[in-house]
Formats: sequence, structure tokens, C-alpha cells
Amino acid sequence: MCGRFALGIPKKQLAEALEVQVPENYDPRLNVAPGQEIHTLANMGGKRCWSTRWWGLVPHRAEEKKAGYTMINIRAETLFDKPSFGESVQHGRCLVPAQAFYEWQRLGHGKQPYAVGLLDNEVFCMAALSASWQDAKIGEVVDSVAILTCEANAVMSPLHERMPVIVPHEKWDQWLDPENIWPETLRDMLVPYQGNDMRAWLVSYAVNDPGHESEDLLDSISAPRQGRLL
Repeated sequence: MCGRFALGIPKKQLAEALEVQVPENYDPRLNVAPGQEIHTLANMGGKRCWSTRWWGLVPHRAEEKKAGYTMINIRAETLFDKPSFGESVQHGRCLVPAQAFYEWQRLGHGKQPYAVGLLDNEVFCMAALSASWQDAKIGEVVDSVAILTCEANAVMSPLHERMPVIVPHEKWDQWLDPENIWPETLRDMLVPYQGNDMRAWLVSYAVNDPGHESEDLLDSISAPRQGRLL
């Protein structure tokens, strides 16, 4: 799954990596949590653009805003079987950029936090669905998002059975394209990450506190554990 991630890349470097204009108020963060505003990429007028949404999907037809409090992840395998996601699949596909996500490995004495990312601290994008919901009583509009998950790959499986769907750079625009509505084409992108440049490393328990932000959160507290996918 994905319940916490980091995006602390400097503004100029991030804009170059994502090939978008990053706004001046971009705030690098290393401990992004559900219920917070997060950065996303979306197709707007045929162009890849930067946007912000609340992490926790409130479906179009939801009766209350609190529906998004728990819907931070959506299983990719059942995405096309649930009518409640139909509108978001067709018109709300987006990407969530990150430099790492956090996962907790269950141990006998508790849970050990790990960071998972790509070599050289490269930015990657996680597949996501967005929705725009309006409160019928007060007119409040909430733009929200949930990250898609799939089965874990060889690097992630020792930590958790699930992982976020990471869309390869060459398929970013294909995922965002509103004209691309065929389930067969979209399913091909909703698979475990297959690159050989993913690694997982131990990080401090400080990340357990979603309110904690410090520059050393991604620092390894031991030799990083790296895996290759064959």
C-alpha cells in the first residue's frame, strides 16, 4: 500500500524531471500523509499540468466528505469492476510525483519503517485517481485523490504484499490522456514496477509521526537493501 511518501526535490530540479511548470508556492516535504494537500499531475487541455488535491478520495456520488477519510488507496485489480470509480477512471486519472514512499515492516517488537525509492534519488510518479465532489448543502467543492496499488515486486515483498503503481516515464502521458479509455490499455500500466533501479532502506522511527518534518527523514540508518528484478 502507500500511506506516506516524500517529495523534497528542489523546485527547479523537479520542474525539469516532470517537464511541467512548478508553482512558486511549491513546498518540498519529506513526510506527506493522508488528509493533506498533495501535488499531482493531470492532463488539462491536452497538456501535462501541475495541480493540488486532498489525499483521500471523495467519489463523485458520495453523500458525505468523510468518505475520503479512509480511501487513500485503491486496488488496481478491481478498479474497472466498481461503478463508483467509473467517472474518475474516464476523466480523473492523474499522477502523484514522489522521490520515495514509506512502508513499515512487521517485526516481533513492532514495525520498522523503510523508505522505498529509485537509485540516484530519481523522481517517479504513482498512478492515481481524482474526483471533484461538491457538498449539496453548503456548496463546498473538494478536489481529492487516491493512489492505486498493485501486488508487491521483489524489492517490496519482504516489507508488504502491496505497493503503489509506479508508471514508467514513457507512459505518463498515456495514463493521463483522457482519450485513452480502453480498460485493456490501462490495465497494462497497472502492474508492479519492473525496473532494476529500485531500492529499500531503513529509516528513523521519526517518520512514524506524520507531523514530523526534518531534512534527515530519508537518511539511511544502515546499509540500504537493494534488489534487482529479473
